[in-house]
Amino acid sequence: MRANYGLKIGGFDFDFNDGEISYRTSIYCGSDEFVAPTYEQIDFALTIGMIMVEKYGDALVKVMFGILEPDDAIESVEGDD
Repeated sequence: MRANYGLKIGGFDFDFNDGEISYRTSIYCGSDEFVAPTYEQIDFALTIGMIMVEKYGDALVKVMFGILEPDDAIESVEGDD
């Protein structure tokens, strides 16, 4: 959850009941009226999710197995960002 602070699009969610971790993102579709998202918007949202899981995945696994503390894991990914 510490990673969410610096993320601009989407964020990680953690289910405290079963330990499931997911990444959520959103799509802006325009005006006040519902407009179906375009293929490009959907592709962008899916790509962002995959990039974030790829970026943070190794650090997340290290926290899960007790190899790193959460703050150290974030530092290993983000460095001086």
